[in-house]
Amino acid sequence: MPEYQLSLAEEADRLVTEAEAKFTQGTIANQNSDNYVLNAVILASVLFLAGIASRFKAMAARWVIIIFSLAILTYGLINIFTYPIE
Repeated sequence: MPEYQLSLAEEADRLVTEAEAKFTQGTIANQNSDNYVLNAVILASVLFLAGIASRFKAMAARWVIIIFSLAILTYGLINIFTYPIE
């Protein structure tokens, strides 16, 4: 009988659709979290490099490390400003 439908089956289909939407939202939130942690590691490496730059006696080595850390800092800041804010 085509006119006969189970109300629980309809509710189950609705709940499955809702669960899939929530799972997708959770996956996106998880990826955003991973991106923020990665960016924190990138910015921490900038602090590390800036800290060890003063330990080198050769000025050329200091400048190379400082310039490299500035490049990483620029990359990290660009990443921060392009992240979604919700």
